[in-house]
Amino acid sequence: MQKLDVETVHRITSRNKLRQYASPKKGRARILPFAQPRMRAGAEIAPEASFFVGGSCFARNIERALAFGGLPVLSSSEDTPMPSPPGQIAKWFNKFNTDTLLNEMRWAVQPEADFGVPSLVEFEGEYSDLQIGWSFAHKQEQAEFLRRAYCGAYSGANEADVVIITLGSIECWYDCEQQIYLNGMVPKRVSEQMPGRFEFHCFDFEDAYASLQRVYDHVMARPGKKPVLVFAVSAVAQPATYGAEDALVSNMASQAIQRAAAEQFVREHEDCWYFPAYEYCLLSDRRYSYHENTFNHVQQPVMDRAVANMLEAMQGPSEVQSIIAARGLVADHNSAGDPDKALAAVEKHDETYGDSAGLDVVRAQTFAAHDRHEAALPYYMRAARSEKFGTYSLWSTAVSAALRCKRPELAAEIVAIAEERGNDPERLAVLKERAATAAPAIAAAPEPSAPQLPRDELIRIHDTYKELLGSDPQRVVNELGEMLETGKLADDRFVWLYARALTKTDAPQAIAFLRELCAGEFKYMASAENTLNNLVAREQRLGRAV
Repeated sequence: MQKLDVETVHRITSRNKLRQYASPKKGRARILPFAQPRMRAGAEIAPEASFFVGGSCFARNIERALAFGGLPVLSSSEDTPMPSPPGQIAKWFNKFNTDTLLNEMRWAVQPEADFGVPSLVEFEGEYSDLQIGWSFAHKQEQAEFLRRAYCGAYSGANEADVVIITLGSIECWYDCEQQIYLNGMVPKRVSEQMPGRFEFHCFDFEDAYASLQRVYDHVMARPGKKPVLVFAVSAVAQPATYGAEDALVSNMASQAIQRAAAEQFVREHEDCWYFPAYEYCLLSDRRYSYHENTFNHVQQPVMDRAVANMLEAMQGPSEVQSIIAARGLVADHNSAGDPDKALAAVEKHDETYGDSAGLDVVRAQTFAAHDRHEAALPYYMRAARSEKFGTYSLWSTAVSAALRCKRPELAAEIVAIAEERGNDPERLAVLKERAATAAPAIAAAPEPSAPQLPRDELIRIHDTYKELLGSDPQRVVNELGEMLETGKLADDRFVWLYARALTKTDAPQAIAFLRELCAGEFKYMASAENTLNNLVAREQRLGRAV
């Protein structure tokens, strides 16, 4: 219990400008249209500070925001030799309870532990890595190689200036033989072959607090300068519960216990901080916080805004913080169909940081989101030429923008930049092929005809089939496919909607269709490539030819 005298309370509250909860008349903008809670200031870090973020996919959202600002992120390295295509490595670093994350951080700096290799579980000739997930199974030699490489990627926790830990579920699985927590439940057929080895633990407040203490003791025991240690509660819901309660109820209880434990721990440890990313998500309208097709995973824009607030609390206003905040605000305004507010958000940050490649990216995305591709292209090009924001993701988007605007010479310029600065031959080859293949087609293509349907009708059709995507994807395939084939519809939005419906009805046809899209010029290229990679990986796991 925290006890304060009256004078101390008066002194604290007189300095707290945000002590009153927002209301329709006062502080409305702190809640609507999306919440903007503030992190307590005091933890000061240098502009060049490096970050390690551990936890579930919520942690990956934080990493993406930091990386967009060009900050050094030492976690979830894409260079880790995991069995996934480029851009898909990070998913293997999702940790669903704090103690599983702690296992990796300990093993990474304890060579005598052999990076946790003894924790591999053998079953039917393969070795499963239960620190990652039961399905992550390989032959012994490969499993041991991947385990050492994977755990070695956690060494960043011992080097970063800022360590951020996102707290996941209180429902945990325990290996009684190895005496370690696991990243998920083992299948029934396995537990039946190993009776008594695996056990379910549901943490209470004391357990959750003790878990934070174990993390704190490890992180602060490292030699040299101590990091800034930050805790955040994950706003991502657990997909299912192992208890008797409704999953909606148990998830709320899980997050409440973790939030209470984090609050108490931070109060008692002056060198720890609480990052209110959870509050950003929970207090906002769901359309700005959660993906409509999953309900439990958060959108990137809300995390951009949350991370920007964290950086401002730690560093004060900066170009990096401004860029990340602008991307989050712009994306939310774009989602709300308000391009004017989106552009106004960019212009606000432009006043201070006008010559910024990061803001060029945000501005270009705003124009592109509203089909103003000619206006977007110059900003994509300027950002692509920037050394700070030169990445394959940006170069790929810039190539798509150039090809969409029928400027193959600009696409060739971007390929040349990627060839000079890039270090990934496979992605460079894909970029080259796209630009080279599209150039002759652009030269031979006739001028596009005028739209056959008014804009309001196109919006109505799109919203109708988007709603049907979850309930009747076959109807979307049949009806939307016919309209695309007859030329009634041609916009890439409808092509992408059709492709998504195919993934739910006919995987082989979807793979073939997505490969065609990825070989050409397509507005949603990044999403198409990501979906294709995931679909191919799923079919391969099921033993199907692709």
